[in-house]
Amino acid sequence: MKRKYYYFLTAAIIIGGCFLAKSQWDKQNTESTERIRFETTKEEDKTVRFIKDNIARTTDFWLYVLSDSFPKYREPNLIIYKGEVECRKSAKGETHTGIFYSAADSTIYFDMAYLEFLHKQSGIRQDFITTYLVAHCVSHHVQNILGISSYIKELGMKMDEERKSLLEERFELQADCMAEMFMNRDNLYGDIDESIKLDNMRTLRHTSRKWEEIKPEKCIFEDSHTITQPEMVLFWMKKADENPTLQNTNTFHSVNIDIKSVFCRN
Repeated sequence: MKRKYYYFLTAAIIIGGCFLAKSQWDKQNTESTERIRFETTKEEDKTVRFIKDNIARTTDFWLYVLSDSFPKYREPNLIIYKGEVECRKSAKGETHTGIFYSAADSTIYFDMAYLEFLHKQSGIRQDFITTYLVAHCVSHHVQNILGISSYIKELGMKMDEERKSLLEERFELQADCMAEMFMNRDNLYGDIDESIKLDNMRTLRHTSRKWEEIKPEKCIFEDSHTITQPEMVLFWMKKADENPTLQNTNTFHSVNIDIKSVFCRN
């Protein structure tokens, strides 16, 4: 009787350990890290919650979209800061500012000072700015995990500066196209027509350039989300609205770059 009990207990421990190990593995591969690097006010706490809620919604969306090709999707890490920050890609003594995604550590860096500046200077609703920039950054995360980022970076190393700039612009356009898939599905714009959307894009880009003038000295402004033409952004957003599939976000074909193989590989 004691021997049977011993075998039963041993089996229970082994099985329980396996379930625990699997649970820990799943947790490590589905959860992200979040850090806030300043003391927030009550108003800023609301914005922080809004940022996190938006990232959670994008996670649900991309888990669904990538369920067949990339079932182990993990949401990006998040660091919320104010003014300037060091990140994985920073050189020694180098800091960055802005709202951007770093592929080196799969992290969205969200600058609350930059967000506040965009909102006050542009007059555009803060929730629109936040939702758009979060969706854009998460789209870069998707490009990263699908291998598009590394593929485009590798191609860029073989190009002259003019063609490389065009490639980077198309990379940003794809991120906007992917962001639109998410935002349009959840109707996150509300009742807003195309002309207002276009004006918002133009105003955000114009306002972002002003940040360059007042940012902390010797701090690198991550402004890649501003390099695309608003009219081109709207064109690709409309394509995403008409046919919201990952394959329809191929903004590279018009410059004779084929990324279909990257999609197929995943």
